[in-house]
Amino acid sequence: MNVIRTGFEMLLMDYATQLLENAKNPHGLLISGLVLSVLFGVLVHQIGRAVLMRLSRPVPRLTIVLRMIARSASYVLPLIFAQLVLRAAPDDLLGINTLRHVAYVLLIVALTWLLVRTARGFAEGIISEHPLDVIDNLNARRIHTQVRVLMRSVMGLIVIVGFSAVLMTFPAVRTIGAS
Repeated sequence: MNVIRTGFEMLLMDYATQLLENAKNPHGLLISGLVLSVLFGVLVHQIGRAVLMRLSRPVPRLTIVLRMIARSASYVLPLIFAQLVLRAAPDDLLGINTLRHVAYVLLIVALTWLLVRTARGFAEGIISEHPLDVIDNLNARRIHTQVRVLMRSVMGLIVIVGFSAVLMTFPAVRTIGAS
């Protein structure tokens, strides 16, 4: 996985790598780093969510999307920060490769869940702008049907791509896909 690293990320990872390599108890330090990174991710999410909710008040459709993704988004940032700590850990730690793989799969699942909730939020936002309780609701019913069909199609596609991404993290599946 080739990722362009920012200067801050490189500095953080270099510092974390040196810290873990020189530690007397690297497993305890790794656990501490994971706990701190997850707490930092939760804090960043809470602050970001509050700011975005405040900024989105004039746009009801965006407010609906943000409410829909609140729970799923709360898992993404902590998992991203945990990934940074796990990538910085030395490769010779016992069980680190399994832990990295599990965290990577969890991140893919959380991102898939976030995208599914985002698609549902956009659909609910559009549906909320076309109420059915008007006298002539033919146009609103048409929009409701079209949006729901499109939403389910997009959500199905997102789930298939997410499931495929999880499967591609396993080397045996990756070799099947390459042949």
